[in-house]
Amino acid sequence: MKIIKAILTLILIPITNFTFQATKQDYVNTSTNFDEQVYKWLSTLAQVLEITKNKAYKTPDLDELMIKALDTFMQFDAHGALHSQKEFKSLMESTNGEFCGVGVKISPKQTGEDFITVVDVVKDGPAEKAGIKPLDKIIAVDGLKLKKLKLEEIVDKMKGPKKTKVRLDIIRNGSTSDKDNVLKIYVERDVVKEENLSSYYLPELKIYYISLAMFSTQSSHLIEAVLKRAAKQKIRGIILDLRENGGGILQSAVDISGLFVPKNSKIVVTKNKDGKILENYQTKRDPIAPSDIPIIVLVNHNTASAAEILSGSLKTLKNVFVLGIQTYGKGSVQEVIPLNNNCALRCTIAEYFLDNDTKIQGIGVSPDFIVEQKIPPTKEMKLVEELQRSEEQKSRIPDNDESENKNPKEKSKENFAKDYQIKSSIQIINIFNI
Repeated sequence: MKIIKAILTLILIPITNFTFQATKQDYVNTSTNFDEQVYKWLSTLAQVLEITKNKAYKTPDLDELMIKALDTFMQFDAHGALHSQKEFKSLMESTNGEFCGVGVKISPKQTGEDFITVVDVVKDGPAEKAGIKPLDKIIAVDGLKLKKLKLEEIVDKMKGPKKTKVRLDIIRNGSTSDKDNVLKIYVERDVVKEENLSSYYLPELKIYYISLAMFSTQSSHLIEAVLKRAAKQKIRGIILDLRENGGGILQSAVDISGLFVPKNSKIVVTKNKDGKILENYQTKRDPIAPSDIPIIVLVNHNTASAAEILSGSLKTLKNVFVLGIQTYGKGSVQEVIPLNNNCALRCTIAEYFLDNDTKIQGIGVSPDFIVEQKIPPTKEMKLVEELQRSEEQKSRIPDNDESENKNPKEKSKENFAKDYQIKSSIQIINIFNI
């Protein structure tokens, strides 16, 4: 009975304090039925611990088991989790940008899938140096199968101290059931430096191509600089590529929207479970993007979160058209709440709603033009790098010497021609100019 009293004292008091602190936000309407269930099951939990202490043949690692139990409880929330002390520390480091990893961009993991797909690798990063390639399927990390792991857990396991190694089990050009075709690749973790935005001007087409891989604190400033350069030339259209963009900083997406939509436009609101608006995000500046030329926003199923908010807000403009396939549908807000024992709870507290009360969560953004990629996706970032190298070579090499810059330039044109969605975007821009 001592354990029962201790649990009721140590657990129920923190719950009461936490509810009091959150009264002004999301937790004010906690139901009486929920409270009754809490009391009932805490009593059962106390009984199990008491019996285990007195009768169990083996002594369990209580810390480890409780973390697993509470994390399992949070599975009712698709993006919820109970973070251990180590995981919480890693999460804080990643938020501050002070972590080491392998340098891969991966696709969202569907429930029950036993692999994640490498969308791209960071140029000169640890994964590229180790031989990891785009479209590789990762089926295990350090021998641990991925089927029962959430995406956040997989990412955490690939992070670690600098100079430490992690083993990735890879399937290349085959199905995950082909166990004889598994490549075991050791990657040495390192600080990953990645450019999230690339752009290129296509002079023959008079089109600016902008590719944004993730929303960071600098993204809006970088895109603003590109738009200012574009304004100095008589262009016929802009392609903003948000494919494989899994999100990032929400305010960055709002700031970028402000470059396109009128000042004081409502971009997105967050609502709690009672439908109460918690946050209202609006633009605070005058737009600089041209309104008299077509702007094509490219999206795919891996376009998520902040990228969906940006594409959804731009879609309301008359000269902006979203092209691709339905986006991922990640429109929820998670809060990380520190707990006792140096743990933390990640819990979904609200959902995003675009203007006109349009929901994103579980639905996504519907393109104006549904265009599927008819071949394996071209690596947009790699493409842009080739285009930029071609332009740099052109600036270094005399006009009468075309031998060195001919091949990269021709190769870049071929890559654009192979990317069916980019090709479709160019065709639409041409049609609207006609």
